[in-house]
Amino acid sequence: MITKKIFSIFLLGVSLLVFWYIQNGGLPLGYDHGAYKHIINLLWENQNLQDLPKYLKHQFEPFSGTFFYSLTAFTGQEVFFWWGYLGIFILTWVSLFLLGKKKRKYTVWSYLWLFLFFFSAIQYINLWWAFGKQMFATFFLILLIRYYRNSIIAFILMAACLSLHRLTGFVAISYFLFTYLFSQKRNLKHYYALLIGLWVAAFSYFVLFYEQVFPLIRNIITNPQNQVFIQWKYGTGFSGRELFFYLVPVLLMVFLGLVQSMWGRGIREFLKKPHTVSALLIGLIVVFRSIAHTRLWTFLDLFLIIIITRSLYHLFDRKWIYVFIITQCVVWGVFVNKWHTPFIDQTEYKIIRDVTRDMPRDVTLVTLSWAYMSWLTGYTHREIYSPHQWIWQMLWTSLERKNMKYIPNKLCNNLSKLPWNVVIYIGARENYSSLKDNPCITEVQKWQNGSRLFLHLR
Repeated sequence: MITKKIFSIFLLGVSLLVFWYIQNGGLPLGYDHGAYKHIINLLWENQNLQDLPKYLKHQFEPFSGTFFYSLTAFTGQEVFFWWGYLGIFILTWVSLFLLGKKKRKYTVWSYLWLFLFFFSAIQYINLWWAFGKQMFATFFLILLIRYYRNSIIAFILMAACLSLHRLTGFVAISYFLFTYLFSQKRNLKHYYALLIGLWVAAFSYFVLFYEQVFPLIRNIITNPQNQVFIQWKYGTGFSGRELFFYLVPVLLMVFLGLVQSMWGRGIREFLKKPHTVSALLIGLIVVFRSIAHTRLWTFLDLFLIIIITRSLYHLFDRKWIYVFIITQCVVWGVFVNKWHTPFIDQTEYKIIRDVTRDMPRDVTLVTLSWAYMSWLTGYTHREIYSPHQWIWQMLWTSLERKNMKYIPNKLCNNLSKLPWNVVIYIGARENYSSLKDNPCITEVQKWQNGSRLFLHLR
């Protein structure tokens, strides 16, 4: 009975997402889609990976660009950047469903996993922000957790995680090592599969070592405080309090389960499980705000879900499971109802597409907001400059970037550092005091929705 109810709620949730997608009229949801469209456009121009700009080599793993290029060649860009992300999200649910399979039967675990992952606001962050690499790599990670005993499949999945997304690769390596260390029957084939997967991924990174690996090592050595301990809003744009709020239902369930298990003798066995140790490791990174800690929230949530269903499910009465399901649905509904809309509307989408298409080649296109960065890069082959791009950190400090929006001279001084004449796109949602009565820039166009275009002459 409980499985039928969970599956019915799941189908209702899928229907809501599909309905909201149709209402959006083909517009992508979040931020990262522009970077993917940008690199795919350049690859469609017959550019090799070695010839791509340095900022793209830094951003994309060696295999990920080719991977997404191949997918869009099969599906088409418009279909992929609209329905493709929802499709991989659904495939990830299916892979979690397989985790609960016991012999040839699907247990209650399967349905509970399906429900917990779908109605997790933390997992929905990946979908809204269009974290394509992480979403596809997470799919392969879950399959690795399911089929790690098969050496050949484990090798392929490990290499896929590492080649697609560095952070997921780190999680995959950690989990694989924990399974080997805590296994009562250690099979050397599993160890060899890990080594081969590492070598395959390492070879692909060696090709782009100076663009991807070396800058990261150099930054950590020269500026360890900023690289190892970073702000809460890095990665997802949400504060720690916001993310913690949406993680409360899962954390509460884990806490209650641990309290109950401590009364028995199963706590030691519980702590020896690889998914428990993986959750503890990721949790420590998140608590101490280490590298990419907000991106690790979704992996922490994933392993907590696995802990609930594999180790703690049998400790709860059915009525408490229903209470948890209702709580999770309410939290998810509040979050998705607020965020399941594109950042821009159809009118501004057409404006951005026309601006980037008709812009002369001998000008530099600038946006003062990270929010519009993705939309501008997605419809042009050129590099778009933004105060929040990593490449500009060489020119501006964080305070300098902030002052550009409010102090006219700061804006003028920093624009003069860029090549050619500068065109600044200001979106309908933006209004900065540094643009008012500024002698170094001229407003050249204003649209009815409030979007504006400024020109800065060298």
